[in-house]
Amino acid sequence: MDLGGDQGSEARTRQLLATGRQIENARESLEQANRTALETEAAMNQVAADLARQRGTVESISGSVGRIDNNITGSRRVIMQMVHRNMIKKVALWFMVALLLITLGV
Repeated sequence: MDLGGDQGSEARTRQLLATGRQIENARESLEQANRTALETEAAMNQVAADLARQRGTVESISGSVGRIDNNITGSRRVIMQMVHRNMIKKVALWFMVALLLITLGV
């Protein structure tokens, strides 16, 4: 009976050692998963900071584009006024030429 008890004790010891290795492997896997999660969090924080900086840049560019659009619109309006005035001056000049020709009797 002593041998049976020793074999049971040995089996129990092997089982406990195997369970201990499994627990150690699980602990190492858990630590690796924790490291990966921390690395992922750090990368995510960096991406969030980059996106915030880029958002500021985009907002600044958007404001500049709005001002440029307003300037172009104003310039277009001035050019159209100049064209209109130029046409009026040409019509007036031709009218004066015609009036002068009529006055001179040509």
